Amino acid sequence: MHVEYSGLIARLTGANSDQFSMQAGDNVENLLKKVLSRHEALAKGKSALFIAVNRKALPAHLSAWRQQLLYDGDRVMITVRIIGG
Repeated sequence: MHVEYSGLIARLTGANSDQFSMQAGDNVENLLKKVLSRHEALAKGKSALFIAVNRKALPAHLSAWRQQLLYDGDRVMITVRIIGG
């Protein structure tokens, strides 16, 4: 699974993207566990993460991450939510 990082997340990970091995039927929550395992610096700010799959923003809560299944060819973007305005 190809994961792209943007903004502060790219700076914290030291990368613009990563590749992760996923199983059929895995969801965003499982992917995020792999991301956080590889980049422990992101774990403290988990609640501030903005995740999009195929350019569709996901709600920032665990149940949405569990429901969103991932498939070959999906594009996942992780960045920081912008609040305020």
